Amino acid sequence: MTSTVASSKLKLKFNGHTERVTDLKIQEENGKKVLYTASRDKSIKGWEFVADTTGEVFAKLSKVFNGHGGFVNSISLAKSGKYLISVSADSTIRSWPISSEETKKHAKHSEKAYCVLAHSTGADESAEEYIFTGGVTPVLNIWNASLELKKKLKREDDETASITVIKAIPKKPELVICAYTDGAIVIWNIETGTVESAMKGHSCIIDSLVVSPDGSLCATAGRDKTVLLWDLKENGSNRCEISVGDAVNCLEFALSAYWLAAGTETSIIIWDILARDVVVEIPHPEDCKGSCTAIAWLDGFTLVAGYSDGSVRKYTIAIE
Repeated sequence: MTSTVASSKLKLKFNGHTERVTDLKIQEENGKKVLYTASRDKSIKGWEFVADTTGEVFAKLSKVFNGHGGFVNSISLAKSGKYLISVSADSTIRSWPISSEETKKHAKHSEKAYCVLAHSTGADESAEEYIFTGGVTPVLNIWNASLELKKKLKREDDETASITVIKAIPKKPELVICAYTDGAIVIWNIETGTVESAMKGHSCIIDSLVVSPDGSLCATAGRDKTVLLWDLKENGSNRCEISVGDAVNCLEFALSAYWLAAGTETSIIIWDILARDVVVEIPHPEDCKGSCTAIAWLDGFTLVAGYSDGSVRKYTIAIE
């Protein structure tokens, strides 16, 4: 099977932060897509893409969240869309209201926090929202929306490995999937507090983990310069490996097609998962002083990338 041949075009570049961009999240607010960026400069910012009188699109700064005393390592948007959660190297977890009517909250994290996930364990709007965090200590912390720590889950097979990434699994709200510093991937059942399944393919720290929109696939990247694809329908028993040849900092599945984007030290690579081939590779621009450290899809063919020099770029992908 041949891969889809595509081309990329840089549509926008702006200097969003003064230091490394650590995370990107996108949600629709009042009919507009809003991009949230987190950074090692201790700030979180919200951006809207708007057109000027000539039709030229630019990024308009619409929100700034300041308060962390250390690197902002991870952010997550609540399913309700009402608040954004962040964790930091300053050992705090913070809840930021998207609208001014809500109240800011913060709580002490027991250690430096690496990752966060805001997640509802039910399908309807009345389901309670929880927040999951991971940090230096080897536990999965479960908080309620008021930032009250309710439970801690710990692996029995390795009591030293820390959690680096936490993601939800679409169509299975009772499950979350975690990546660990020992290369393990663990699916937790939140309702029972038990391990649903565990997988291991990397022999190093996992820096990125993403789940496909239909919940069937999981992709992981470690410091071994490889990307592993796991079949979640088979509890990860079937997997394939993609050799990248470069350190992979971030991954993100496209919203519709079976495309997987990876940000590396030298480029952004997009694969067609079904064809197992490269759709397009986007080399870092000459004016880029760093590597791609965060990725998010704005729509099916528009990619937003954050870089270690604090810059943010928007690319469109066109099938040829």
